[in-house]
Amino acid sequence: MLTSPDALIELENLRAEVKDLSEKLEVLKAKRSEDRDKLKELEALKVQHAQLEENRRLMQENSADLQRQVAQLKNEKAQVQAAFDRYRDEMTELAESIEMATLDKEMAEEKLETINLELETLKERVEELTLENQILKDEQEQTSVSPSGDGAPTTAQVKQLEQQNERLKMGLVTFRNLANQDKQEIASLTREVNSLQSEAEKLKKENERLNEELKQSLEHTIELKEQVDAALGADQMVSLLTQKNLELEEKVQQLVEERGDLEALCDMNNELLEGQRDTELELREQVELARSQVQELLRHHEASKETVADYELTLSKFRELVTDLQNQNTSLAQSLADARRTTSQASLVSMAASADPTVSADAASALMQLSGRPGARQPEAQTVAKVIETELRRLDVDQGVRHVELLSAFLPESFNRRAGDHDAILLLLLIDRLIVKCELLSTQVRKRYPLPTCIRGLTLGAPSVVSQAVSREGAPTSPAPVKFTTGDPGPEDEQTVLLRTRGELYSFTGYLVHLLNYWQGLLQQFKCVLNTCNVDLFTKLVTLYNDLSSGHEQSLDRLLDLCKRDQLDESVSLEGILSSITYFVNIHTVQLTPAMQSPTVMDSSLIMSNFARILLAGADSLTVGASCIAVLTGQALDDLDPEEGLSAEETRATFASPSSTGLLGVLKQFCLLGSVIRAKARCIRRRIPANPETQPLSFSPTVAAGLEAALQKLLILSRSLFLTTKNAGQLVATQMNDDAILEVTAVLKECLFPAVKQTLQEAEMPTASLSAPGVTLASLMEGLASVVYTSATAMEHGEYDFDGTKKTKSQEPVILRSIAHRRAQADLESCKGKLELKEEEVRELHVALKMRADELSEMAVRVNLAEKKAESSGKGNLEKIARLEQRLQQSLSEQKTTEKEYEQALGTLQADVEALEKENAELKEKLRSFSKKAIFDGFVKAPATTSSPLSPLAGADTGGGPSPNSSEIASKLAAYRETKFLLNEVEALREAVSALSSENFKLRGDKMHKQVASLRPLQLPHRSFLGKLSAQAKEGSDEVQQPPKANATASELSSLSRRAQLAVQNFHEILATQQLVRLPRPNAADSQSRRADDEPSESPAAQLARQTSRLLQAKNQMEKVQEEIIAFAKTKASYSPVVADFANFVSSSAARKLALADPTPSTDLIGRLTFPQPTATACSAEAAKVLVSPQQLSAILTAILSK
Repeated sequence: MLTSPDALIELENLRAEVKDLSEKLEVLKAKRSEDRDKLKELEALKVQHAQLEENRRLMQENSADLQRQVAQLKNEKAQVQAAFDRYRDEMTELAESIEMATLDKEMAEEKLETINLELETLKERVEELTLENQILKDEQEQTSVSPSGDGAPTTAQVKQLEQQNERLKMGLVTFRNLANQDKQEIASLTREVNSLQSEAEKLKKENERLNEELKQSLEHTIELKEQVDAALGADQMVSLLTQKNLELEEKVQQLVEERGDLEALCDMNNELLEGQRDTELELREQVELARSQVQELLRHHEASKETVADYELTLSKFRELVTDLQNQNTSLAQSLADARRTTSQASLVSMAASADPTVSADAASALMQLSGRPGARQPEAQTVAKVIETELRRLDVDQGVRHVELLSAFLPESFNRRAGDHDAILLLLLIDRLIVKCELLSTQVRKRYPLPTCIRGLTLGAPSVVSQAVSREGAPTSPAPVKFTTGDPGPEDEQTVLLRTRGELYSFTGYLVHLLNYWQGLLQQFKCVLNTCNVDLFTKLVTLYNDLSSGHEQSLDRLLDLCKRDQLDESVSLEGILSSITYFVNIHTVQLTPAMQSPTVMDSSLIMSNFARILLAGADSLTVGASCIAVLTGQALDDLDPEEGLSAEETRATFASPSSTGLLGVLKQFCLLGSVIRAKARCIRRRIPANPETQPLSFSPTVAAGLEAALQKLLILSRSLFLTTKNAGQLVATQMNDDAILEVTAVLKECLFPAVKQTLQEAEMPTASLSAPGVTLASLMEGLASVVYTSATAMEHGEYDFDGTKKTKSQEPVILRSIAHRRAQADLESCKGKLELKEEEVRELHVALKMRADELSEMAVRVNLAEKKAESSGKGNLEKIARLEQRLQQSLSEQKTTEKEYEQALGTLQADVEALEKENAELKEKLRSFSKKAIFDGFVKAPATTSSPLSPLAGADTGGGPSPNSSEIASKLAAYRETKFLLNEVEALREAVSALSSENFKLRGDKMHKQVASLRPLQLPHRSFLGKLSAQAKEGSDEVQQPPKANATASELSSLSRRAQLAVQNFHEILATQQLVRLPRPNAADSQSRRADDEPSESPAAQLARQTSRLLQAKNQMEKVQEEIIAFAKTKASYSPVVADFANFVSSSAARKLALADPTPSTDLIGRLTFPQPTATACSAEAAKVLVSPQQLSAILTAILSK
């Protein structure tokens, strides 16, 4: 069909108009869409504005209420402050008045003393005056004239009456003056009171008026503030909303621009991440290879350990075989010797022939074990079997861990969130693990460190185990020390000595077992609550998992490691376990106690069985601690045995009254308490049903609370005894002698009382009785004994037995959570099915839309072809071309800017990539060095750890995989070796110093000996005249003074010495046995409770006077004997002749005291010189006196010695 050119031109114009209109329509649609979005935003802003208006109104009302409350509170504060000021002033005045009262009291006491003295003097004066008055009356009666017949009084009576009248008149005058003064004072006081009352009424009225005005002014100010706030808030709200609207529009534009840039950057980042994933996979493959090599080396190392252990076992068997052969050889030699003495040579040969086959068989078996025959292959087969079993167990563990990891990978992220179901499972496993570890540790401690057999009532092991434990902890076993006794010591004496030396360890063991049993009871109750509570409480308890898993299990692991290495002793700190127990006690008090109020949650059988078990452990701890303290203080263990046949009332009375016999009484109470609770706990355990599920116990929560309080008291008592034993051991360590016995008072004051105070402060108990720890201990024992007796009696009478009401057995909260999770998963699957149906419908709609879109695209293609033809033929496209050029320029400029930005981003990313590559290379180098170092440490340090004395059981206990802290152990062992080498070096240096010092002393002695030998020898007189010289000396002494008879002097001296000893002994006994003055009890209840023999029969003043008189009497007696000894010394000569080769001296002080016979009073006998004659003739006995001065005497002596 042909068309005219005008029609074509018109068609092209119409097409151009359609295109322009379509473009305008698109622009208008875009604008309308933007307007629609703005309208939506406007609606949202209107809603927000309405909400803000409502919130502003509510806030204004709240602020008004708060301001009113603030005003009221300010008024109340002012009133309270005023009251507090008044109270403070009153208290200061009261303090001042108390100080004045104390001063007045002191002054009054001083006045009282002076008045008492004056009273005494006045009493004496009154007695004198009464005597004088009596004398005067007698004289008056004698001298008075008989009264007249009309009964007229005498003159003396008249004088007395006149004096009485005068005194009465004076008294009346004084009374009248006092009455007038009182009337005047009363009138003045009444006037003052009236005036003060009127002023007070006026002030009250003024105060009320001012308070009303203040309230009105406050309300007015509050209203004004509300108006001002409302006006300011409206203006600010409008301005803020307009600013926010403009800012939001700008942010939308910026976000649209940034979106394109970020998408491009994201694409580049994805490419970089793909490259990084490849490198990460390569590195992981290398790490896995290194790990496999390390595991293989560890496997070889463990196999070598097993081989070494088997070799050691073989060597031990060979040593035993050698000892058996040696014993057989000795027995055969003995039999041969006997045979030689008894039988002939033929019988000896037959005995040897009969004995040889056994020896040859034993030797053959020994050679078979040592040679490379099948007998020697048995240890190797055992090693291979153990290695295979270990590898299979490790495979099971790895498979289980892998299984859990894969299951966790299939679970959603909500399962692993904080305080979720995963934490709940971990919490249950943690509680079970802690219970098993507590049980394991307590059992191993009892087996490894058994208690001594000398303490009665305990469950003990064999004595050989005790000796083995002692030999393990001490030095190498040595022969027992020699005991200087008349007979062989029995096992009980050895155990007593062991208890004295190892008392701290036994007390530590008992206390540790008690703590572990107490903690295990708390954990079992926690587990019971977790298994029986509702889901809400269970989720609340699960939130505590992070706190429960931090540090508590590590303390148990540390103790288990020490027990495994046999390094658990009294020096190990128990602060970790104590803090864990305190934390669980707080959780039990805050979380579990309210939940256990319901009968479905509380398990009475479990609580009672835990109560009995903890009582038994606490009884052992108390008994061991008391026995250790008794042995350290020198007390006999038989003295601590409780009395038999005591009833419950007598036992409670024993605990109720604090012991007055000192430390021994307290220890007896502890031993009695231990035996009582041990017997009752065993009775309770016998009464607990064997099957608690069919016949459970049932009691109220108050009974459970009482049992818990009793266990806390028992824990306080056990810790007090443990600290006392520890302090007593420290006192023993400070003494020089190991066998020294501690003083009872020192242990009581320095060990027991501080331990009780510290324990009560740690337990946060009331500290009112801290000044009397004995009273506190008695109250704790009484409360514990009463609860134990009550529980045992109730169990015996069947008060807690099964009453027939069965509990509704509810499912565990974990199972309920799993059921809820499964239901949620089922609901999710149904929702997924519905969504899949919806997705199929949507997919069908998408197919239909795609078909329509294809049709539209075909139409668009046709339209485009027609438009191209029209553009090529038409001339109206120039403007469009110009616009397209402008758009092209704009797009080019934008492309340049984007290219610059992309280049900058690429530069930064390239720098990051280079940094990552450098880090990757460094990590590879570190990994290579670390793998080499780990392999080297595995080869070198592992044998050192097996041969170290710190790990004697490493070869038998390391079979469960590589240890995570092997590097720490290796470093510690290296430090230990260095310290050991340093100690050896120090010991060698000490020995060298001691050798050098001994050599130095030896050289000094030789030098002094040589110096003495080189001196000039002394010239001594001839020894032949020694007997004559002694006879002359005796005769000369007889001439000077004739002594009294020796027998009388000796008897007098012995009597004086005996009296002096008795006087000193009596004085010391009185000083050592000083008694406290017993004061009377303040109340009647205490006086009824004390015993009759403790009541003081004398007053405190009489007791003090009696003790003072005893002390003065002993002191006077001692001084009297001392004076007699001095008088005896003055009367006797305090000198004696000295028989020597050249002199006979006398004491100058004795000569001066006794004034020896001398014709001249100015001279003293200094000495007597007797010279030997050159010949053997008899010398004359005549003495010649020589008067010399001290200087002349020294010159004479010098001349004699120089010859």
